[in-house]
Amino acid sequence: MDSDGSVRAIRGMKDSNIWVNGGYFVLRKDIFRYIKPGEELIYEPFQRLIAERKVWSYRYDGFWQCMDTFRDKQILDDLDAAGAAPWRLWKNGHAAPGIVA
Repeated sequence: MDSDGSVRAIRGMKDSNIWVNGGYFVLRKDIFRYIKPGEELIYEPFQRLIAERKVWSYRYDGFWQCMDTFRDKQILDDLDAAGAAPWRLWKNGHAAPGIVA
């Protein structure tokens, strides 16, 4: 990713500096012009979009933990049970950014 957020390439985790793709996309309707039959979104279509500099990213430095597996749920449950769940702003005594408590 360039400093302006423009995506230059998609690589496997072992080839990156450990930033994780959270898997959320905001797409315009014209995305369908880039997807050909049998293609997966992040492979061929994204490569064409990247070549045209039409893919952007946002680097988020806050807490993130996926919840795709039972083990992921256990990690989140353990954080919550320990009172260390960063998403529980109302319990941790912190206001959400931009909110005056």
